[in-house]
Order: sequence, then structure tokens, then C-alpha cells
Amino acid sequence: MRPFDLSPEGRRAIDDYLVGLVALFGAESILEVVAGQPSASPLAGADLVVCRDVRPRSTSRHDLERLAASARKVLVVFTGNGERVGAPSSAFRTCDIAPLLWAVGRVRDHAYFGLPAPVAALVRWRRGGDLPGVLHAPVPTVVSRSAQLHAFVVDTTPRTPQARRRLRTMAEAREAGS
Repeated sequence: MRPFDLSPEGRRAIDDYLVGLVALFGAESILEVVAGQPSASPLAGADLVVCRDVRPRSTSRHDLERLAASARKVLVVFTGNGERVGAPSSAFRTCDIAPLLWAVGRVRDHAYFGLPAPVAALVRWRRGGDLPGVLHAPVPTVVSRSAQLHAFVVDTTPRTPQARRRLRTMAEAREAGS
């Protein structure tokens, strides 16, 4: 399930990023989906839901809400970097996807993957050391305008005691109905 053409190092950076998120959020179950695949059935719940290949034309607000509802702790959304120079219209710009993500939870991180080699060399030179496979926002403009992939981490845990109580009540009602 790797819809983006990243180098082996780029794919390894994504895998390492996800492993770090599993540890950070204490996720015990993971569900991976590709956005835009038709599914009438509800998604099984998981602590961490990873959605790859999110595109404006195939992903609606309803789709993101459905994904967030299935994520008990965190939703990770990967999309093409819409700020990239020459980006296709099949990539979300940050200003377009951010309100959708904030509507379903708290955006905790957004990161960039897949820098072209010349840009990676420039950033490595300016930083004066090794360059990690993932660069967390805020980043220099050269990174946001050239990275191939953009990832967002959305915390979906309930924000208030009332929201936690509502979820607990709904879970009890589901169990009683079973």
C-alpha cells in the first residue's frame, strides 16, 4: 500500500515515522486504508488509522469523518504535497485539508517526506549534519515547495469530559444491544 513513488529510504522513513507514532500514542491496533476505495460497510475500529493516498477529488469531509470515527486514538493522513512546485491537482494544499482535519480532531503534527536529492543536499548543508527522512513543520520554504509527500497526524481522543462520557454511553448502549 505505497501509492507514492518514494525511494527505499523514503519508505523506510515513513515506516519509522509510523513506528514512532505507535509508541507515542500507545496504539495497540492499526488499520491501514487507501482513500477513495468504495466501502459501504463501516470500518473496524483501531487505535491508529493510517489513510494513504488522500486526494481532493476522491476524499470528502464525510470520508475523513468516517476515518476519524474509526480511530480511537490517532488518524494519520498521507497526501501528495499540494504546495510542491508543479504539484498535480490530485494533491491537497495544506490550507484546503487543514480545516477538514481540525473538524475531526486536533492536528498534532504535519511532516514532509521525499525531498529531491539536490534539495536534500542543500538542507543538509544548511543544517550542518545528517538529514532525517522526515521533516516536521515548520520547515524552510524550499522543503515545503519540493517534498513529494505530506503527512498529518490527527489526535481523535475526546477533548472534554462530556465527550468522553458520550463515547462511554454509546459503547455501553452498543454492548447492551449485542
